[in-house]
Amino acid sequence: MVKVTVIGVGKLGSCVAYEVARRGLPDELVLVDIYRELAEGNAADIAQALAFKSNLEVYAGDYTDADGSDVIVVTAGKPRTPEMKSRMELLNVNAKIIRSVASEIKGLSGDFVVVTLTNPVDLMNYLMWRYTGIERFRVIGSAGQLDSSRFRRTLSRLYGVPVLDVDAYVIGEHGENQVPVFSRVRIGSERRSFTSEEVARIRDELRETALRVISKKGATIYAPASNTA
Repeated sequence: MVKVTVIGVGKLGSCVAYEVARRGLPDELVLVDIYRELAEGNAADIAQALAFKSNLEVYAGDYTDADGSDVIVVTAGKPRTPEMKSRMELLNVNAKIIRSVASEIKGLSGDFVVVTLTNPVDLMNYLMWRYTGIERFRVIGSAGQLDSSRFRRTLSRLYGVPVLDVDAYVIGEHGENQVPVFSRVRIGSERRSFTSEEVARIRDELRETALRVISKKGATIYAPASNTA
C-alpha cells in the first residue's frame, strides 16, 4: 500500500494531487491545507474524477493523517507573481512557511521522502532538510526535470524539430543560475553544437519562460505538476 500526502492544495498542489492520482501511483492520498474546505473540495473532485478507473482512497486531513506516508509533497507557500523578477523574492515569506511545515512532519513515522516545490526551491529544500533533521537523500527538490522539459520545448520551437526528438537536460539551480547542458544536447541521433549567440539566446528564453506563463495565466501549474508526478 502506497500512501502520498500533498501539503498545500491550491492551484499547483491540487494539480499535483490529481496527476499523482490519475497515474495510479498511491493507494491512499491525503490532502492537507490551512483551508480545510479547499482540501475537502479537491479530495471530492479527484475521487469523482477517477470513479470509473481507480479504488484510490483520497481525503482531506491534517498533519496527523500524513503519518505513515511514503511520499510527502510540499507545495505550501506564496507563489511567484508577474511583478517578481526572481524566485528569490519569495525567500523570507516562504522560509517561515517551510519551517512551520517541517515542524509538523518531522515527528511522523516511517522513512517518508519529502518532495519540495515551494520557491525558491533549492533554498526551501535545504531548509526542509535542516528543519526536519531527516537524511538528506529523503529530501528532494522538484525542479531539474521541469527545467529540462522547458529546455527541450525551447529547442524544439527554435529549431523546428519534434520535441520527442530532443534530448537535453538542465542541472543546478531552479532559477536564474540554472545550467543547461549544451554539450550533451542531441536532436535525433545527432549531437548538436551551438554558437555563443545561440547559447545566450536560449539562456534568455529559459530564464523568461516561467514568467511569461505567469504573466498570462497567473501561475505555472501543469508543467511543474506533471514533472513532479
